[in-house]
Amino acid sequence: MVCSKCGAQWETGQSVCAACGEPVGEGLAAQSLTPEASSAQVLKSFKNPEKLTRWLEYLLYSSILMGVLSALSDVLLYGLLEDIKAGTYASMATVVAAAVAADTRQTWVAGIRIGIMLATIVLFAMWIYRAASNTRALGAKDMTFTPGWAVGYYFVPILNWWYPYQAMKEIWKASKAPDAWEAAKRGSVLPWWWLFYLLSGLFGYVVYMVASAAHDIDDLRVALVLMVISSVLSVTSTAIAVVLVRQVHQMQMAHVQRPV
Repeated sequence: MVCSKCGAQWETGQSVCAACGEPVGEGLAAQSLTPEASSAQVLKSFKNPEKLTRWLEYLLYSSILMGVLSALSDVLLYGLLEDIKAGTYASMATVVAAAVAADTRQTWVAGIRIGIMLATIVLFAMWIYRAASNTRALGAKDMTFTPGWAVGYYFVPILNWWYPYQAMKEIWKASKAPDAWEAAKRGSVLPWWWLFYLLSGLFGYVVYMVASAAHDIDDLRVALVLMVISSVLSVTSTAIAVVLVRQVHQMQMAHVQRPV
């Protein structure tokens, strides 16, 4: 085929003429698109995150509830240890019965909480990938973090201290202003989310180490106090994550639902 401007030959698949730069083939077709058609073509790859976001929010709220219940269960166990140390129970049989009941309660609460936590991790990873992909569909260009690495960096030691935050900040800015995301200001929720996310993780590790090394009632009491603090940090981190997820979701949907 021949370029209409300079007469040079061009092959199927080319978008511009190699000799003069004139749009040809696919490039000529793209140039002829109306703004409405161009916008529709871009948004065609946008995947509606409504259902995914809704289920993620359900799990985040469930995590908050289980965090509160876990803290309350730890407080009750702390009270039990205080009573045992003070000699409140009349016989060893009543001590054993109370201890078994407390252990059963702790096991159930921990089991349900871990199950919800694992499900939340999976869904949150899916949501991040979807949100990062949708920013491209909305028109954001030259983004640093691919959808895959926006999720993957959470599982890379050392790098997971900083890169996931940078990726989420990029997603937030590109959701707010896809065409000029680099100039957009980051949301105030981002640093608070990341701070409590890190604090929750660090404190969880401290609790694990202290609880593993506990040998008597006094050690267990210290571990339980730390567990309650850890639950408070986790609940706070999760509550902030709900705000973050909702903000990104609303900003992206606002671009899709805006009249052309």
